[in-house]
Amino acid sequence: MNLNKIPKGIRSALPYSLKRFLVRQYVRWNMRKSPGSLDAPRISFASILPSQGSFIRGGKVKLTYLRKRFGEFATGYNILYLVSSTLPGFADIWVDEAKRKGIKVVWNQNGVGYPAWTSDWKKVNDLMKPITKADYVIYQSDFCRKECDEMVAKYNGPQTVLVNCVDTDKATPANPPLPLDPLNLLITGTHMTPEKVLLPLDAMRILLDRGMNVRALVYGPSDWPNADSDIEAKIAELKLEGLVEVHGKYLHDDSSAIYKRGHIFLHLKYMDPSPNTVLSAMSSGLPVVGSKSGGTVELVPPSAGILLDVPISHEALHYPSPEEVANAVETISKDWSAYSQSARAQAVAELSVAHWLKAHEEIFKSVLKHE
Repeated sequence: MNLNKIPKGIRSALPYSLKRFLVRQYVRWNMRKSPGSLDAPRISFASILPSQGSFIRGGKVKLTYLRKRFGEFATGYNILYLVSSTLPGFADIWVDEAKRKGIKVVWNQNGVGYPAWTSDWKKVNDLMKPITKADYVIYQSDFCRKECDEMVAKYNGPQTVLVNCVDTDKATPANPPLPLDPLNLLITGTHMTPEKVLLPLDAMRILLDRGMNVRALVYGPSDWPNADSDIEAKIAELKLEGLVEVHGKYLHDDSSAIYKRGHIFLHLKYMDPSPNTVLSAMSSGLPVVGSKSGGTVELVPPSAGILLDVPISHEALHYPSPEEVANAVETISKDWSAYSQSARAQAVAELSVAHWLKAHEEIFKSVLKHE
């Protein structure tokens, strides 16, 4: 049976060994039919995708593109597609049972755990150890590959680096363009640390004091303790009342309208492995001010934004200063049109869904042909 169907309170009380037994029985039932013909990919996402119209974020977003293009099969599938940042419970069982049934495993590797992010980083990384049994591994950035090699396990089989994608037909620049006065600073995504939201507000205060007319738009859940009160206190401290909009969760389908409201995208998350928000911003013609760390470096060329130097470490999180962020915003604002056009061009040329799906089609063909 699927443990997700069991109420959370009951599920948490089950012994670990019983949970594993139940999951294994469910997975075997799920794989009860022999894999379909190898002539075409028949894909399972291990039952992790919610129904259409549900709130989806992070690693699940890209799976909706695969589902639309290749479909999703509950049984009789020949490819099990797993994403490291949104694995099913007991992913090792899913992989072992797939190998036993002759089902190919394609593993999409995102970031890894490290001490500065969580004290449970070793447990987080242990969950990714089944990567070594995959038939093919897709790394979301070269940064992801190097981190996985160092912190999880080195995979020696067929592999490629394929960055995440964005629907460039939906995520488009505002038409007509928004007036640059006021200049809207956009922050989106899931905000796990205070710096991702509060630091831009400090930078905004500096810009206001320099005489620039700026606003801040914050979308997405803020997940650190006391986040709402912290944001309210910062707005009051900096006298930004009426100049900052704070919104919560939003559907992926609503994101194109959200990005059209911004001029410059601020993404200061440290060592972000492969940020989807940056892709959406660039496709929408928003230059990026971000951290020169993680996979962001592989996405944003100098013509499309400014990435700010930070120390690289697994032991502590590092951020640029508010002054550095303010200076970058001011620099981009003076040549905004050129930066904007470059960001959009980069997304269309290198980061589109069509490019990403074509690469997957070739990967699936190679996996199914390899016996």
